[in-house]
Amino acid sequence: MTLVRVNNTVRGGFPLLNLQMVTRMKCSGFDEGRQEHRAYVFFSDGGEVQLVGEDADWVLSELEDLADATSD
Repeated sequence: MTLVRVNNTVRGGFPLLNLQMVTRMKCSGFDEGRQEHRAYVFFSDGGEVQLVGEDADWVLSELEDLADATSD
């Protein structure tokens, strides 16, 4: 099980996300035109979470690492 802890500044607290349950992720603001990155993460159990700023960056990076590790 691949878990990641995020600060989640939108609601406060420290949720744990199971990256292996992520079915899709919708990102915005990851180009140079916007300063604030946003990521909407959707899970296989129907749950979703919205991440902003560094949290969005970090989860995207962790998902890329997980994808690289599982493709080897």
